[in-house]
Amino acid sequence: MRLIALFALIAASAAHAEPQATPGQWEITTKMSMSGAQKMDMPPMTVKFCLKPEDAKDWRKQTMANDQSGQNKDCKILEQNVSGNTVKFRMRCEGKQATDIAGEISYQPKSFNGRTTINTQTGQGNMTIRNEFNARHLGNC
Repeated sequence: MRLIALFALIAASAAHAEPQATPGQWEITTKMSMSGAQKMDMPPMTVKFCLKPEDAKDWRKQTMANDQSGQNKDCKILEQNVSGNTVKFRMRCEGKQATDIAGEISYQPKSFNGRTTINTQTGQGNMTIRNEFNARHLGNC
């Protein structure tokens, strides 16, 4: 679920572009469905997370492409477009399990919503994971 929250916080990936997520405690509800090698619809899941002020300012800290643990060192942002309060992006992760991720997120000062589509190759064949999410700012961490 942390992966989904981090993708959801891609924010304005282009340097100095708006919109930006508000620092603080967030609650995000995600509905996920899978098709292809495995088919499944998951019930909605809700998690809370803290976005630190320094992370809200630096979009690189909000993405799996630049995970400081090095776990996702093979992920690269391929495209990013900002139009008004909406960000569209596309990423590619190489390695054992090549994955393409595309998404769109619309921001308001205290909320955001969007969707991602993740296409990956598994040992059982191609799989597509679709996520729809809504988030709201709860206050300070």
